[in-house]
Amino acid sequence: MAKAPERLLAHPITPAGGPQVLLVTLEDSANFIGLREPWRQAKPCWGRCAGEILKAAKSWKRSDIVEATRSLEVALCRESWL
Repeated sequence: MAKAPERLLAHPITPAGGPQVLLVTLEDSANFIGLREPWRQAKPCWGRCAGEILKAAKSWKRSDIVEATRSLEVALCRESWL
């Protein structure tokens, strides 16, 4: 069985603070959120971001991917990591 294509973000994101990683795919972003501390994950901005990532991963719609990328940027900005 062929491997499913990766679902890319609208553009790559490199957080300026926190863990130094390059976020390229929706999976990268989901793993990044999953590795955060529970108290950080509980913040509304990260919860919304996780929801948008799941929505984009299911729909593959460009508009959903752009919104997932935007919500990730918002969450990173609120942590002063972007």
